[in-house]
Amino acid sequence: MTRPLPDLHNHEFAEHWAGLSQGRVRIRRCRSCGRHAWPPRPTCRACFSLDHEWVDVEPHGTLYSWTVVGHATLPGFESPYAVVLVELTAPVGVRLLGSYDGELADLKIGQPLTARPVQVTDEVHLLSWSHPETSKNPDDTDGAVATDDHDTEVGEYQ
Repeated sequence: MTRPLPDLHNHEFAEHWAGLSQGRVRIRRCRSCGRHAWPPRPTCRACFSLDHEWVDVEPHGTLYSWTVVGHATLPGFESPYAVVLVELTAPVGVRLLGSYDGELADLKIGQPLTARPVQVTDEVHLLSWSHPETSKNPDDTDGAVATDDHDTEVGEYQ
């Protein structure tokens, strides 16, 4: 059986999924007040503006919370596994969910984690978090997600 996958064409999240497939973590930002928002909504929660843009964020944060799934509940997931909620380093207050790539016994609130997109099918990439020292890719010298120089922002996840 295959695991459940996100709808890559859902208009509210398509830019996020496209960013992950390009090695970038992207979230929405209000053009009127500058507030970053996750999950994306049609209007800004701070100023109610409809004017927003997608921006790249640095894939670094701290562990805010997690849960360990101890028995198989969905096809395609080997248990036990952890789902983590990580608060990005910047912007403050933005939290993203993802899988955890590491020893479950090592999870501690407040520990630094680094994200990287993991390819699960030809089209789908999902966010995976790990300790910074273990998150380096062979083609990557600093362990960060590859980003373009345009619109890079230090700066939440379905």
